[in-house]
Amino acid sequence: MNKEQNLMVVRIHPPADSRDEFKAALRALVEPSSQEPECLRYELYRDIDHEGDFILIESWRRQAALDEHMAKPYFKAFAARYADAIKDAVTSGLTRLATL
Repeated sequence: MNKEQNLMVVRIHPPADSRDEFKAALRALVEPSSQEPECLRYELYRDIDHEGDFILIESWRRQAALDEHMAKPYFKAFAARYADAIKDAVTSGLTRLATL
């Protein structure tokens, strides 16, 4: 049985003067996001080769679940607070995958 998922990889390079605050805010997203019913993966990484870059890897059962996540009050508050930091985020795009 194929299990589909929507995978998104996001690279964020926040301004140096707000990096620690931004990192804490990103970390605060991980637990509630991971607890959403259709979240398969929500992981935060620091890029070792690119100082100050954070990588967020998200996987959702379906596109609607990702849309619902982005409409959650805690995510909307994060996005509003850090709009300048995330406006230049590089998203590898949404990739639909199915297990073999």
